[in-house]
Amino acid sequence: MSKATLRQEGVEFDDFITPWSEIVAVSGYKLDCMTEILTYVTFEHECGEHFELENGAEGFDEVVSRLHTFLDIPSDWFAAIERCSPDDDPVDIWTRPST
Repeated sequence: MSKATLRQEGVEFDDFITPWSEIVAVSGYKLDCMTEILTYVTFEHECGEHFELENGAEGFDEVVSRLHTFLDIPSDWFAAIERCSPDDDPVDIWTRPST
């Protein structure tokens, strides 16, 4: 389980910072683990790597409450993920605009 901190320069996952300029998409989904349903927020890096943060991880609540201050998304963005079920496709929250 990772931990995340939102910083002005990017998202800090565990011990490294991924600059905002290198994040190309943010999405979320739910996963049925039989004993509980986990909620994930996923950050996609421009190299194709994905960094996932699950709802029990340190910093998850901060990401949910503050992500809209760093990306051009509505403040209630997480409601779309909350409404989905484990059978649904991931919910696209943000995609970096093409230049």
